[in-house]
Amino acid sequence: MTKRILSVILVLVISIGVVPAMHLKAAAANDAYDVDAAIKYAQANWDSGKGLCAEFISECLRAGGVDVFEPRVINLYNALVSNGYGKSNVLTLTKGNTGTIRMADNVGKVDKGDPIFYYCNGCKEFAHVVLCNGANSEGYLQDFAHNNAHDGTRQCWTWAHYCGANSWTVYSVKMNTGDQLIGTPTSVGATKINYVVNVEGGIYFKWDAVDTATYYRVYRKAPGGSWVFLTNAVNTYYLDTKAENGKEYIYTVRACNGSVFSAYYEGNPVKFLSQVKFKAITNNNSELVVTWNKNDAADGYYLYRQEGNGNWLRIADITNKNTTSYTDNDVKSGTNYRYRIRAFSGATVSSYDVNGIGTRFLKAPVIKGTTNVTEGISFTWEAVEGATGYRIYRRASGERYWTYLETVTGTNYIDSNVKSGVYYRYTARSVYENNYAGFDSNGSVIRCVATPEISEAVCVADGIEVKWNAIDGAMGYYVYHKVDGAKYWTRIAVLNNATSFVDKDVVSGKNYAYTVKAFYGYTMSGYYEDGPKCQYKIGGNSRLNDTAFERLVSEEIPEVETTDLN
Repeated sequence: MTKRILSVILVLVISIGVVPAMHLKAAAANDAYDVDAAIKYAQANWDSGKGLCAEFISECLRAGGVDVFEPRVINLYNALVSNGYGKSNVLTLTKGNTGTIRMADNVGKVDKGDPIFYYCNGCKEFAHVVLCNGANSEGYLQDFAHNNAHDGTRQCWTWAHYCGANSWTVYSVKMNTGDQLIGTPTSVGATKINYVVNVEGGIYFKWDAVDTATYYRVYRKAPGGSWVFLTNAVNTYYLDTKAENGKEYIYTVRACNGSVFSAYYEGNPVKFLSQVKFKAITNNNSELVVTWNKNDAADGYYLYRQEGNGNWLRIADITNKNTTSYTDNDVKSGTNYRYRIRAFSGATVSSYDVNGIGTRFLKAPVIKGTTNVTEGISFTWEAVEGATGYRIYRRASGERYWTYLETVTGTNYIDSNVKSGVYYRYTARSVYENNYAGFDSNGSVIRCVATPEISEAVCVADGIEVKWNAIDGAMGYYVYHKVDGAKYWTRIAVLNNATSFVDKDVVSGKNYAYTVKAFYGYTMSGYYEDGPKCQYKIGGNSRLNDTAFERLVSEEIPEVETTDLN
């Protein structure tokens, strides 16, 4: 009779559809048992490796016309005696509770073609079943066995290595009689797996509850391999934490009541893909870059994004497992973004970290208006949407790395720790809590030109003499004056390599205020608004022309090397 295959179709992530068990119509108790057909099947299949011992003997009996198939030894025993296929007998062993079986010691209890069941007295359960192949020339029973494969020419021997107790009760079922020796068999319906999914810790699956079950036995095997017992479970779910990334597994569950196990459904292979972990999220000038660790067992990755508190959307299907970064340039400054990722292999997908990785995207500030002022170097930038502050960085000429200066909330900064004659480059990062934006790697460069301080302004014979300190790195100086509290300064001289000037364009009795700017090319220093004041008492009239200025400011500002912010 044909054995029907019990199967489960596992559909990852959503559910598992199950093909229900198909049972053949039971034969009448008085149907003839064809011993020769059973022995012939055993001779052809004793070393096939297909199924467990009870499944092998079931197939032998079915070949002989007995409608029975049970994967569990106790279930096969109960099915035979309860359905009237045979009578159970306790066999006499040569060494009491161990040893071999002699035909002469068991006349009328066992014949060729009868199944023989081994009950472990220490473990309190049926452990093995074989098929009797009659006796050899010395009168010892021979058997066909599957797990410890026998070809029908070896003596039946108790399974001494099954447990430490080494004490056995051996039963035969003498076929074609109807008595039962022990207990009333308990019928336990088969359960079926209805859900399986990859999670962070392994493979998680659930199965249907069975009313008559008191617990469940959970098994796993690799495709083409043997079932391995995992655990006894009182609930209807299990997490296999021993699953290895990239490997395939098949799971089954048996409903149990005492030592009676149900039949089982076998499913299609399930591949375990471990959860992908993010490494970092980088906030660049106009984009966000997310990176993650590679999953060697994957074909690629699905990347998801949430904007603000909106819905999660799949924004990228990455088909190369070696690609471990993604640049998202569809972002707006001041908006929060969060990302999740899943590995996939065919139709199998991994779980994902529900927290994912996220940040607020902030544009990089653009430095503008860099100038020398009296206090040092001043610069400003445009406010960035969503920023709560700005981190300021500086690099002096010849320096390789940026130096962090300070975090501010406004949009301007004065760097007073500078040295005249040195080039400085500045950049800034937008800040929101612990999120830092990208930055302009070029920044803004300026040569520091310190502000001259006037040491004196005094009347001399032909005008007012103004003196100031020399400035390192300056090419020259602009000299200005105001007359009688005028609102604006008037430039009266452009000088090179001079630290004094006589203002001859003065009128006796008028009040004059003075200030000086140093310059290098087109770069000017700051100046003191409240310069020294002097009233001219004598008189005179002379003015320096501006031809020297055109010559002094013609030198260009040199380029300065740039590197990324560190």
